Amino acid sequence: MKRTALLAAVVLLFALTVRTFDQTRYWQNTQTLAEHALDVTDNNNVALVLVGNARMRNGRAAEAEALYRQALRIDPGYGMAHLNLGNLLVLRRQFADAADHFRAAIRWRPELERAHLGLAIALRGLQQYEESDREFAEALRLNPRLAEAHVAWGSSWKERGRRDQALEHFRAALAINPQQPVARRELAEMESVPFAATSRPSTASTSPPTSPTTIPARP
Repeated sequence: MKRTALLAAVVLLFALTVRTFDQTRYWQNTQTLAEHALDVTDNNNVALVLVGNARMRNGRAAEAEALYRQALRIDPGYGMAHLNLGNLLVLRRQFADAADHFRAAIRWRPELERAHLGLAIALRGLQQYEESDREFAEALRLNPRLAEAHVAWGSSWKERGRRDQALEHFRAALAINPQQPVARRELAEMESVPFAATSRPSTASTSPPTSPTTIPARP
């Protein structure tokens, strides 16, 4: 149960992370323009992804998935569709399928740090920790200030009973963003209880997280 709750928190953190320019008004304008583009153009995979992102923000994941998949039928290699579909599948804990889409996004743009982070989280969900660690490291190599990568990696170390590594990453996340809520909570808990209480072995859970309103990546 503990691992399930922490993994759900990390998944939601990953899906909800946005840059400062991704504000409500920006997204409303983008949605209007994208929907207009779909009305006046054919086979517009970029507009399909943008409208899909708007559907995700409104909690309409099934519609978003259909739009992302439609974009991929137009252009099977379009990385932003793969990235956002991977994000959606991670939220559903469909980690194997999500990993495939993140790998496709990386083939499209190897420097896309959020695709590496998504792949790391998906592999963590599959308990493929060695490969997951490599992807976390690559995401942070590409963007050393990616606080949510530190949080997700820290929680991965924590569930494996690696206290020192977990604390290192939670502290690194807070050095980047002192208000980061998951890192603050996890660090406070780990510093307030004995190590044995934070390193119990656990098994994977298949129960899905609560479906949030997500803010996906822009094309």
